[in-house]
Amino acid sequence: MRKSRFQNEIMAYRITVAFILLAVSFPLSLEAQRSDFSFQSKDIEAEFLPRISHNQADFAMSTQDGFIDLMISDDAILIQFTDRFLQKIDSEIQKEKTGDDNGHFKAVLLSMLSSGVTTLLDRAIAIPIHHIDEVYYQNGKLHIIANDGTDLFKGLEVEGTYVMENFSRHDARKFVVEAEKRIR
Repeated sequence: MRKSRFQNEIMAYRITVAFILLAVSFPLSLEAQRSDFSFQSKDIEAEFLPRISHNQADFAMSTQDGFIDLMISDDAILIQFTDRFLQKIDSEIQKEKTGDDNGHFKAVLLSMLSSGVTTLLDRAIAIPIHHIDEVYYQNGKLHIIANDGTDLFKGLEVEGTYVMENFSRHDARKFVVEAEKRIR
């Protein structure tokens, strides 16, 4: 039995949706299994806020690869993706959207995906300083310890690099000094 063009497009659409969902969910689930990053402390009242610039923070530093900003602003520690990283992600999505084999449905789905990803990633996580017990730099790694002893960003990886090991020693030590001034 011969399928109509419409039926073929619907089938292609379903396959594309399944592929995109698989392509997005599989790496995320693998990354989640590989990372220890979590806010398991019930005492942490982290907020998602609009990203801020380095100029708006009391202290700001970026990872050596330029993908993550860690900042102190007022009475909170903020962590967010940098403009550079967000542009990299957007560039990769745009490249995928303009691929030769993209049909209409795939282009629409990629467009929706890109706007959703941009909205999700274009935020900062703010942790109030009063939830932080200790901040220190040891053996090339920055540690931010919550009141309950949780190392808040332990295991956080971006592009295969542990974030808290990716700050320069000089910047990390300055961050510790600035954070310690605010910890009560």
